[in-house]
Amino acid sequence: MTVRVSVGTATPTPTWAGPHDRPRVLAEVAGGRWGKERAVREAGLQVMVCPGPQAGSVTHCPAVQGRPCPLAQGADVIVCALPADQDHSAEVRASHSSVLPGTPVLVEGQAVAPDELTIDRHISGDAVVALLERALINGARTGRHPQG
Repeated sequence: MTVRVSVGTATPTPTWAGPHDRPRVLAEVAGGRWGKERAVREAGLQVMVCPGPQAGSVTHCPAVQGRPCPLAQGADVIVCALPADQDHSAEVRASHSSVLPGTPVLVEGQAVAPDELTIDRHISGDAVVALLERALINGARTGRHPQG
């Protein structure tokens, strides 16, 4: 098993490293471990996994604080698999549509914003890759997702 860890040095939130030639996927998953990560990486996409905001009233999550999240801003597509009952998950989802309009967001559960596509958490990694690729193609048509 491989575990990748990114730590923000200039800010509390890490950022994507430099220019990129492959689509970037931000996966927001409670606990910071996403079962589909390997399949998505093997399909040639870059992946960063965020555990979402910490529980409680104080959090360093920029989305909850009303600021743009550097990871979300650098992503070409976002997978939001935070449980609906997790502290601040509704705020994180709302920030995607208000701060990053046009960025495709795949969510588990009911879609609440125009840019959200629903996914079943039990689908295979290959099915997630197909949904991500479709979202990226649609995003490229709107001009939202430059590569590089």
